Amino acid sequence: MSDINLIDISKKLFSLLMSIHGKAFNPNEFAKGHCIPPSHIKVIFYLHGHDSASVSEIGKKLYISKPNMTPIIDKLVNEGFVTRYEDPNDRRVLRVKLSEKSIIFLDEVKENITKQFVSKLSVLDESELMELSNSADTIKNILSKLS
Repeated sequence: MSDINLIDISKKLFSLLMSIHGKAFNPNEFAKGHCIPPSHIKVIFYLHGHDSASVSEIGKKLYISKPNMTPIIDKLVNEGFVTRYEDPNDRRVLRVKLSEKSIIFLDEVKENITKQFVSKLSVLDESELMELSNSADTIKNILSKLS
């Protein structure tokens, strides 16, 4: 791997992330119509990729301190976005999973972002669209191998 510079690849991925963020969609649109702070949205997005998770696992993965996790989870439970339950293997552990309301919310977000992408991508010609589609597939496949 001597010819491959991991720092350069990381910088390119960061640049790609910033380009998508700036040109393709506005993350503030995620919560439009909902009174959901960004930290709460991060929890919903994290849980979307997992069946369920312990409160401490979510905090650790999202770099949210334990004292801050409790009010976030409490608000998400009160708003009906997640359900909280005792881990069947260890009653001391609280687990959280998405509710139907979150699934509907994420479907709305996906639909809105898809519409924004369609609008933005309509300026590209067919060969650019094909190249972008193939590149997106490649990136997704490679990133799925990362932990």
